[in-house]
Amino acid sequence: EMCIRDSGEVMSKSKGNAVPVGPFVEKYGADVARLTILFAAPPERDMEWSDEGVTGAQRFIDRLYRLVLENRNSTVKQVSTLPVHEHQKKLYIKINQTIMRVTEDLENFKFNTAIASLWELLNELYQYQKRDEYFGYGLYAMINLISPFAPHLADELWAETGNQGSLMTEKWIEYDSNYISEDEMTIVLQVNGKVRGHIVVPVNTDEEKIKSLALADERIRRHTDDKQIKKIIYVPGRLINIVI
Repeated sequence: EMCIRDSGEVMSKSKGNAVPVGPFVEKYGADVARLTILFAAPPERDMEWSDEGVTGAQRFIDRLYRLVLENRNSTVKQVSTLPVHEHQKKLYIKINQTIMRVTEDLENFKFNTAIASLWELLNELYQYQKRDEYFGYGLYAMINLISPFAPHLADELWAETGNQGSLMTEKWIEYDSNYISEDEMTIVLQVNGKVRGHIVVPVNTDEEKIKSLALADERIRRHTDDKQIKKIIYVPGRLINIVI
């Protein structure tokens, strides 16, 4: 598939509008490049390269790196034998949902929605007030789940939290199926396959209501106002993709 600049031109060496790999990696690092590309669009679609995408990828890496290093002694490898108190339940469910979603998205090459799920979990960890075992398990899960997309970052954080070797040789993290559902669900919002945001709705919200909420969302309207909507694809409990 083609890579499109934010000017609308196809990126190519002959046009002189390509991003030089060497200088970019020297400035930002290979993991920022990977995240920018994988988050921009599914692999079967053309992707739009933009400075905004680069900034977002850099911010994601910086926020995760900072949170882990500030709490490097807090990581916990498993919590399945511990009691889940009411104030911990929401975070633990979010962790398990994220593990499940990223695992499924990797198997289906939906890298952009997998990264979107990791963004959501990172936000939840920042908002969580306690630095207890479930917070520590969330950090451990984030380090594991980011590994396919940002392997250098993941291995550095793996070492910083007292582990040996590379995550590439570790068994893939599994979720606790007893804590996978809650009263609300997060629906990823896409326009032409590109993630533009998300909404949180009750689990029993019907398809038409979800579609109307998505179309009314400001982040979606910025990309759909004055455009012809060809179709709206709803994947139950997961995402809305508005094709324009």
